[in-house]
Amino acid sequence: MKFTNILAASAATILGFAGASSAAVIDFGVEKGWSSTGHSYGAATVTGAKVDSFGKIVSNDEYVASWWGAGLGICSASYTSKCTYDTNENYGRDQHTIDGQNGGEMALIDFGSQDVEITSVTFDYWDYNDDFDFGIYASKAVGSAPSPFTFDAGRGNNGNPKTFTFASGALVGSLFGIGAWGDNDEFKLSSLTYETQTSPVPLPATALLLVAGLGGLGVARRRRK
Repeated sequence: MKFTNILAASAATILGFAGASSAAVIDFGVEKGWSSTGHSYGAATVTGAKVDSFGKIVSNDEYVASWWGAGLGICSASYTSKCTYDTNENYGRDQHTIDGQNGGEMALIDFGSQDVEITSVTFDYWDYNDDFDFGIYASKAVGSAPSPFTFDAGRGNNGNPKTFTFASGALVGSLFGIGAWGDNDEFKLSSLTYETQTSPVPLPATALLLVAGLGGLGVARRRRK
């Protein structure tokens, strides 16, 4: 290998440590029972909320659960015994899906102090009547509203499971909401893909000296020739 190639490769390797991103998948298709305090799924914790038509949090202690091979749902009934397959909510019942029956439901996906970019989400129990809402939150407190906020995404897309890909830079943050608003919306959050965001790290002085030294050796080599 030529010295100049060695120099370029060495510099690229060193500079590569300055900043990087990594892709990962969170699978919600696991068995976790109903909980009002949420569940952890790898790098994220998910809690349930009820929201208004603008995504503003009305309550933040709704039950959340997940099922093998299906995904995550939210129940906004008063007791988990009323989290049923019954779509009739006249008696305080609720579906086992993320749905818009009797008010909107939102899965709040919290990555803590780590900023990430969500690149895609996959739903189960999805049909052509469904659409979903999503946004970025600053807080899970009651009264918090997402900014930006997108509603009725994916309408008219049939298929089960169904995957939606976000535009680059659309969902970057640490706290996200994926939810439903509307009587016909009812689905489970099956999985999501995300990329960890890392800021450029200042190179140590020793690394800078190494790059400079390699460059000096290259100059000296060319002069000898």
